[in-house]
Amino acid sequence: MEVSADLAKMEEQQQSPRRRQKGGLVTMPFIIVNEGLEKLASYGLLSNMILYLMEEYHIGVIEGTNILFFWSAATNFFPLFGAFISDSYLGRFLTIGLGSIFSLLGMVLLWMTTVIPQARPPYCNQLKGESCKSPTESQYATLLFSFVLMSIGAGGIRPCSLAFGANQVDQRDNPNNKQVLEKFFSWYYAAISISVIIALTVIVYIQDNAGWKVGFGVPAILMFLSALSFFIASPFYIKQKATMSLFTNFARVIVVCIKNIKVAFPSDESNLRYHRMRDSTLSQPTRKLRFLNKACIIRNPEGITPEGEASNAWSLCTVDQVEELKSLIRVMPLWSSSIMMSVNISQATFQFLQAQSMNRHLTPRFQIPAGSFSVFILMGIVMWIFLYDRIIIPAASKIRGKPFTVGVKVRMGVGLFCSFLAMVVAAIVEHYRKRKALESGYYNNPIGVVHMSAMLLVPQYLLMGVAEALNVIASNEFFYSELPKSMSSMAMALSGLGLGVGSLLASLILSTVEKVTKRGGKESWISNNINQSHYESYYWLLAIMSLVNVLYFILCSWAYGPCADQGVSKVLFDREGFFKLNDKGEDLKEELHIKGSGVKNGEEKSKEDEKPRKSTKNPKTELYLCPAMASSSFDSDTRWKNTALLVIDMQNEFILPDGLMRVDGGQAIVPNVIKAVEVARRRGILVIWVVREHDPLGRDVELFRQHLYSGEKAGPTSKGSLGAELVDGLVIKEGDYKVVKTRFSAFFATHLNSFLKTAGINSLVVVGVQTPNCIRQTVFDAVALDYKYVAVIVDGTAAATPDIHFGRLS
Repeated sequence: MEVSADLAKMEEQQQSPRRRQKGGLVTMPFIIVNEGLEKLASYGLLSNMILYLMEEYHIGVIEGTNILFFWSAATNFFPLFGAFISDSYLGRFLTIGLGSIFSLLGMVLLWMTTVIPQARPPYCNQLKGESCKSPTESQYATLLFSFVLMSIGAGGIRPCSLAFGANQVDQRDNPNNKQVLEKFFSWYYAAISISVIIALTVIVYIQDNAGWKVGFGVPAILMFLSALSFFIASPFYIKQKATMSLFTNFARVIVVCIKNIKVAFPSDESNLRYHRMRDSTLSQPTRKLRFLNKACIIRNPEGITPEGEASNAWSLCTVDQVEELKSLIRVMPLWSSSIMMSVNISQATFQFLQAQSMNRHLTPRFQIPAGSFSVFILMGIVMWIFLYDRIIIPAASKIRGKPFTVGVKVRMGVGLFCSFLAMVVAAIVEHYRKRKALESGYYNNPIGVVHMSAMLLVPQYLLMGVAEALNVIASNEFFYSELPKSMSSMAMALSGLGLGVGSLLASLILSTVEKVTKRGGKESWISNNINQSHYESYYWLLAIMSLVNVLYFILCSWAYGPCADQGVSKVLFDREGFFKLNDKGEDLKEELHIKGSGVKNGEEKSKEDEKPRKSTKNPKTELYLCPAMASSSFDSDTRWKNTALLVIDMQNEFILPDGLMRVDGGQAIVPNVIKAVEVARRRGILVIWVVREHDPLGRDVELFRQHLYSGEKAGPTSKGSLGAELVDGLVIKEGDYKVVKTRFSAFFATHLNSFLKTAGINSLVVVGVQTPNCIRQTVFDAVALDYKYVAVIVDGTAAATPDIHFGRLS
């Protein structure tokens, strides 16, 4: 029976990676089509909705505008609740599916108001001054209910679709993962922009020429196809389960932190001091926003159940819960910097009035509708994405001779600066337009058309499109990368929330400007007569506010520090050994060894030691030799014989996605560790495999991990289990040496030190997982045991997050 159980367990573990083969690029068309058709349908309805309300429901301009404003605001705010429901209860797949159904029901209900005469008031043309009957309460409620259903549907689809798609292609062990994600985000956004362009042109044209029945029926059909395309691919999706309520977790962290406000921080931040989930890769909280760490300090060990959970969730939180709240707090300042750009984008009404008073003819018989100029924003988005993805990045990569990308925060900042430039251009164009209007005698004639081409408005629209493409895409990528995976839907909802807040802020700015500038009987900057107003002054005000916002973004970016994709150097190798190279080919000024190593024990660094040692094998790149491999004490024939490579805990249980002790950054370093082993063997460096192998009953594990061995199944890294085996690609060969440890340090209660001393080893190079625990303790012990050189390969080691990894190397 025991053999059968072991075989069943091994079969289950071997099949686990196969289940992970779901997802991938095959799912992308279905996800993008779902979101694209939803956008196509909803934006197609929004464009002409004011005319439908006035003509068919006899609603006035002000009331109709308010209805559309609140509908738009609800559509932007509902995604936040959709993200909460997705991350906390339903998961992204079910949330998108239900959102698609709600949107379809709302559009069908709206279409029915055009088909059923009793669903709307009797026909009457109030535009010709006729006395029209107002809609009944039931008719009004039916109309509003259709809007509510569509807003709920958008709240389910929009925050989850992008994150759900990213889950399908996000493979952290893929060395090209960053480029794949960036390309997915870009083309996803391009597809959405194209959908909106079609909505503002084709759908609007159908409504104008075929009537409301056909015009509203087409979006309903498109929404049906959107839902159908999403559900068809259901068997191919990676479907992550939802976790518990994030907002509840946030509240618990705050409450427990307040309760523990007088509790002192542990003097030694170890795993025994902080409460962590049994399958968590975070052993202790980060030092950022350190006051929140008090929420996960274990005050009473008896308050933890045998399953490793807190008996009272409002008295003790986990490290993961604390880090989730920290992550959200940290990104909020950078998120707030995008609100000003949303304010600038919302100025379509004034740009519509500008276009209406200018020459819009392309030919003597055709002129561009004033309301269609916003299409140039979307064109700017699509054009920039194409140029960036197909021309700029490939050209830069070819010139540099290696993959090239632009950091997310750089793109966010450049996008905000382009938004500032768009307002400057708008102010300049309006200045010349108004001067032309006054010269033409149109001071009291707001509908007079000046002899000035409306195409002069295109540059400001294109700049806004480029600004949106840069900032919004980078923001989505930033939120998705920086926030925990459990919060990824909420991360995507932040952009929509910014648009909603931006609309409200734009209304506040407009009201304030009008109130202030009309004091003393003066003509307001904003009035119905565009030729008597001072729209150019209003634009200059927005430009100044945008420039201040850019400075605010720079400050927030500096305060935030490096992103998850920054600060990690690339480990390169040549025939001489181990090298370190950053993205620019420059010295990162970060030693590959930790503090206290890299020089002889008991000696100070000489000036010569402080100078970077450049490789002479490849003079075209700035390569710096790892100190343990570059010491002048090694001659050309014997410099490697006193060096050993320690490969620590590169086992399935720590590296594979389904491992109980999984380290999130583990898979990404596997190729570098494999390369390190290969180079070490070519140089004749001794390779030592340091692994954990425990008693299946957990009788030799740390106290805080014994709960993992309490069930019928053997615990993690049990001797002889699949989880204790080395990850694929790493093999112990003849001449290597294996050391079994049961604690963090490779030297603790093992014979490693005596073996190394006997072999004449005085220099160590360390790779493996994870940095804050086993790597750090092993290196500390090596320094204390007087090893001459101790070096850590930055990209050959990993932790749960880059912050933890580099924080322990500093």
